[in-house]
Amino acid sequence: MMTPPVTVAYATWQESSLTQQWEAQFPVQAQHAPTPASPIPVAERFAQPASPRLGAVAFVLKIPRLGYDAAVREGVSSSVLSFGPGHYPTTPNPGEPGDVGVAAHNTYWLGFGAVKPGDQVVLATSYGGYTYIVTGTRIVAPDETWVLNRPGGSKLTLTTCWPLWAGALARQRLAIFAQLSQKPGLEA
Repeated sequence: MMTPPVTVAYATWQESSLTQQWEAQFPVQAQHAPTPASPIPVAERFAQPASPRLGAVAFVLKIPRLGYDAAVREGVSSSVLSFGPGHYPTTPNPGEPGDVGVAAHNTYWLGFGAVKPGDQVVLATSYGGYTYIVTGTRIVAPDETWVLNRPGGSKLTLTTCWPLWAGALARQRLAIFAQLSQKPGLEA
């Protein structure tokens, strides 16, 4: 069954609205380091809060090369994913060791078939921004949950149904893998 265009348009509008609401709650931060008279310890500047409640906006996901920018809500239930991407609550938060997992219906990520190694994926949180670099993609069966449990380091995995054009008829999953490349406060 194909998703009706009105549903996709409404969900796209709501996703954009959530992104704007989330970004508006944070003051614009200066692009320079704190002055020596008032240094802020790194631990205080980037302390990670507790995970957001289910359904709340957890962070914003951006893929600059694709011009993609969307709020990611906490959870992967159909009530969350029907309005855009969701963060798997059983995976770490952005910047933490382990494999951050984000899922979305293929109707929201139609352009993600163009994601390629070297692309940047930026996760903007209330406690800092994290840049991940895409290392590869793989088509897997829906039961191949290992894609969210890759060992070592800080990683990111994006998952969606495959093929992207198939809507609800898709029988496989596209997994996009990325490695953390930049932590907040470490930029040159």
